[in-house]
Amino acid sequence: MTSYRLQRLANRKPGKIRTDVASVSEMPCRIMIVRPPALGLISEPKKKNLKPTYPHPTTTTVPPISQAIVAAMLQEELPPMGIEADISIVDMRSEKGQEGIRVNEYRSIDYGDYVIRCHRVGGIDFDDLNVKISTADVICLTAIFTTEARILKDFIEHCKKVKPDVRILVGGKDATARPGYYLAAGADVIVRGYGNKAGAEAIKRLMEGKPLEGIQGINTNSIEVVSPPSKRGDYGKLPVPAFDLIDDLSGYTGSHAGGFAAGVEGPSMYISFSRGCFYGCRFCLTSKERYDFLTLAQTEKLLEHYKEHSIKVLLSSEDNFLQRMDPRVGYEQGRSEVIQIMRKIREMGFAICFENGLQMSLFGTTDDKGNFRVDEELVSEVLQHNFESGQLVGTARLHWPLETFAEHSKLDQKMTKLCGWEQLIHILKAVAKIGIPQIAFGLINFHDDGEQDLKRTLERCADIRRIVQEASGGRTTSYFSVFSEIFIPGTRNFTDEERMALVRFPVNEYPELWGAYTPAYDGARKKAWELFRRRRKLAIQLNSDHKKRRGPPLWTESTFD
Repeated sequence: MTSYRLQRLANRKPGKIRTDVASVSEMPCRIMIVRPPALGLISEPKKKNLKPTYPHPTTTTVPPISQAIVAAMLQEELPPMGIEADISIVDMRSEKGQEGIRVNEYRSIDYGDYVIRCHRVGGIDFDDLNVKISTADVICLTAIFTTEARILKDFIEHCKKVKPDVRILVGGKDATARPGYYLAAGADVIVRGYGNKAGAEAIKRLMEGKPLEGIQGINTNSIEVVSPPSKRGDYGKLPVPAFDLIDDLSGYTGSHAGGFAAGVEGPSMYISFSRGCFYGCRFCLTSKERYDFLTLAQTEKLLEHYKEHSIKVLLSSEDNFLQRMDPRVGYEQGRSEVIQIMRKIREMGFAICFENGLQMSLFGTTDDKGNFRVDEELVSEVLQHNFESGQLVGTARLHWPLETFAEHSKLDQKMTKLCGWEQLIHILKAVAKIGIPQIAFGLINFHDDGEQDLKRTLERCADIRRIVQEASGGRTTSYFSVFSEIFIPGTRNFTDEERMALVRFPVNEYPELWGAYTPAYDGARKKAWELFRRRRKLAIQLNSDHKKRRGPPLWTESTFD
């Protein structure tokens, strides 16, 4: 059974993008960097009188930034090693096939009261790449989201059937956390962490037939070497993404967060001016990762690169954009540089969406007497926008991580990066006055939330909605994104014995369920599928008026339901 949304994707006409997949190169090392098809889920209730829902955001127009970064690193690292390479990027989920977007169901999962049907969604499916697989020496894959792991596993197995001696390297956070899963599928090397040099060194030795021992930051079936710790300044040494290897940037107009407000038009592309975070949120992969950031000169160079490739919408994917001004960083110029970066973004005509959120507590300060003050100048400089020739310039969308209003004990002492309710209201009023077109408030539905927690959440979110409406004068569309608590591999949640004892659907067997919408675990009072239903009900309650609001509904069930 194919959903309306997935069928609509399947019926799209292919864009004006190169459709050939065969390539014959005279270069000694042919490297293909592949993004496999997207994951599409349909949850079918076993009670026939209920309608299916679509519990996973599926989009084929999200830009392949990871692949462009990997390509750039290999372009920089391989030539000094004496390796000539023909590097290509193949994005299987974008509209490059002759038939437009296709939807292929590959498995179903018995999920209590539901059957979850899993689909590969993209313009190119596995068999379409057989010619190019057969001529490749090396295939590079990036495993970031655990939910997509089965698709990557199936693709690795397919590649090895087409060409048993093709070398497959897999990087990304899920591969770093679970290397054995991908090695068992046939991957030759797992590149751990950021892998700036490890991937290139592994390719060099594989091509020369030399052993891989001694390379820092890789896994094979016989080698496990952890990545060396990164140092301050390492991030700024990375090359700019290899956008020239992406067939048609104009076809990338989307975001994982959904459609844009009026006046925001692509091409869009993810961007980060920093990486890492000091805070230790137990559900986050970036927890306690060394914080590093670009200098102003490096930032301007990166923005100019995006401008040269006609990118119009910046999708901020960094872990904590404001953290360079956090007192814990000890960087006196932090606040000034944040303001200068935002001015440069507007000066160059970009719209920006803060898709990973901002640390909103940094928009205010508390003096020695305990008096809290909102930094009105900073709010304005970071969040303002205007229109130039009908195109929005400046901040177009903000994800605001509320996380939780629950009062139970398992929240890492209230997650110290968050601000208290009274401070939140002061900051909210100042932010809402700016009139950002879209604000999405993020909430986590914890597995042990009780009825009082849910009641408190509904009450406080109603207050937030009212304040935004009043302070913005109706200019801001606000909505609430409700996520399930996630036990992401590599996080403290994943190593918490108490939490992992709740798991009903093991990650290696059911990776599709290990996302933010389909709990793979039972709760204190409810089964996994009951938590799924409760999260969905809460999202609907919080966003009951979304169809009446201006602009597309985002971070709500209707984005993908």
